[in-house]
Amino acid sequence: MHTHEELGLESPVAYQAELRRLSAEADRAATPEAAAAALLATGRVNEKLGKFVLAFAQAREARTVFRDAAAEPAGVAECAHTMAVWSFHQGDDETSFRCFREAAALREAAGELLRSAQSWHNLGYVLCRTGRAEDAFAAFREAERLLHRVRAEGPSDLREKAVRDGAFILSHTAYANARYRTAADAVGAATAYFTLVARTGVHREPLLARLALPVACPDPALARPLTDLTGLAPDPETWFRFVVAEGRHALATHRPGQGRRPYLGALLVALAEYGAWCVAQGRREEGLRLVGEAVSLARSCGWAGEAERITAAYGPR
Repeated sequence: MHTHEELGLESPVAYQAELRRLSAEADRAATPEAAAAALLATGRVNEKLGKFVLAFAQAREARTVFRDAAAEPAGVAECAHTMAVWSFHQGDDETSFRCFREAAALREAAGELLRSAQSWHNLGYVLCRTGRAEDAFAAFREAERLLHRVRAEGPSDLREKAVRDGAFILSHTAYANARYRTAADAVGAATAYFTLVARTGVHREPLLARLALPVACPDPALARPLTDLTGLAPDPETWFRFVVAEGRHALATHRPGQGRRPYLGALLVALAEYGAWCVAQGRREEGLRLVGEAVSLARSCGWAGEAERITAAYGPR
């Protein structure tokens, strides 16, 4: 199992100190909105401590306080988005879908187009991971619709962020295409991602964009635009090894205290997909070891739902 430090988290002692600070902040809160914000922040700390039931209850209570105070919708939306992420990690998919949709609708209605796109994008990812392919693609399209508006109408700083967030969606779409559509679709989206990277320098979630090729297994001629862009050989194992190495490197180099390390979710998927590929190649022991590593990492994060999802989809038959 991985330690808090290995996952990029503070020590439990530091989080206990943060809980005491937030408790005092809540006691001093001059408005219901300030109290709700402190309660949501408290839930986020408890989630990092592995107290998921308590954290979710605190986020839900904060959402109720924001609503009852007739506050701006941003507070309610932030609670809903947070609850959606936690629900997915704990295996409560329907609550995750419902809360992401709530957050996306509230944010768009308030004119927060980038944040609404984030909720739609996250919804698309969890729909993809839970096998609801067409709903996932529809959610990605909703996210891209909002980002297109920002790129067309927004101020320059938001336009730049919309480009970065669009790259993120391309990466996840490439993986979803590899899983549920054709190899040509997967290569097309991944090529679009790396073309955007080459043009703009934007690099958001490259692991899933790279994972598209070995999962889709296109023939070398079809893969050539992508292999030319990346410089990687077209065989699946080269790509699997590269993706897993990149994810492990992120685990090893991210500084503690900055929140969970980047690419954790993508690394789980990469380990599981590589493991499944090894099993299909007759390398069962190696494949199941990789799947086991993914499950162990998910459990270290406290993501029981992810551990169960990977075991069900990729575990021993």
